[in-house]
Amino acid sequence: MNDQFAITTGFRRRLLTAVAAVAAIALTFGLTASAEAKSLGKTTLKPNVATFEALSDLGVSVTPLKPAKAGKKGISFPITGAKLNKNLTGKIDHSGGLKFAGGGAKLAVKNFLVKIGKNKSFLYAYAGKAKVKLLSLDLSKAKLRNKGATVTNVKAALAKPGAQALSATFGADIPKGLPIGKVTVAFK
Repeated sequence: MNDQFAITTGFRRRLLTAVAAVAAIALTFGLTASAEAKSLGKTTLKPNVATFEALSDLGVSVTPLKPAKAGKKGISFPITGAKLNKNLTGKIDHSGGLKFAGGGAKLAVKNFLVKIGKNKSFLYAYAGKAKVKLLSLDLSKAKLRNKGATVTNVKAALAKPGAQALSATFGADIPKGLPIGKVTVAFK
């Protein structure tokens, strides 16, 4: 058990080191999180088909909010900033978002913020002025590609506050832990 934990911890350190290196390079060249700045890359969500079909069965549609875009590989959100500290924890900022709509109700979540913690990672979003913990992110099977500039196979599941927000909006019991899809983070 300890050997497995050591491997997982070592991989996590390499993953966070790669993300930190890419973020540091991008920030060194003066790229900022302003609307006028070039994107630092994109985060793409490949939706879990069963979950999105279940939402559709409830009459709920999910569409991207600009500048996010839907494409063949999923829904992409521009990365607008990244900052990691000496403990290799930190954040990745995004623009765009998602709109959930159906039955006259809607919930728009935007300006995603990925927080990479020591033991847990989450995606937060703004619903109006409220900051909501929308997704739990599982990095345990994440893979590095493109010399560490791309992280694949990050599993995303609905966090409890996100489930509560969707349930309240649409009058349905949407459970926490619902698989949302797989995430790929690709820095330029």
